[in-house]
Amino acid sequence: MERSETIEQTLYVAQTLAEKVIRTAGQVVRDSFDQLTCVVEKGSHGGVVTAVDYESEPIIWEEITQSFPSHAIHSEERGHNGQAMIGCGSRSRGGRYGL
Repeated sequence: MERSETIEQTLYVAQTLAEKVIRTAGQVVRDSFDQLTCVVEKGSHGGVVTAVDYESEPIIWEEITQSFPSHAIHSEERGHNGQAMIGCGSRSRGGRYGL
């Protein structure tokens, strides 16, 4: 975003982007709903990560970095700026279960 843009313009771009990626990533999740292939335990509170998490997150990540290239991103599976990933085809730090 250019410095001359107002906060309203930036928020409009962010909202439009959010709606687009939610619909696109949401379709990936819907298409895979009954096809769970991998579950990885995450943390000590019963959280899990699935292959679908790893399929949908890059869609969101790529759109944000294109629209806001100077922004840092901290996401649930990739961590800070893509430095941490676990399970389902990546560096595993938890238990892996194929279903």
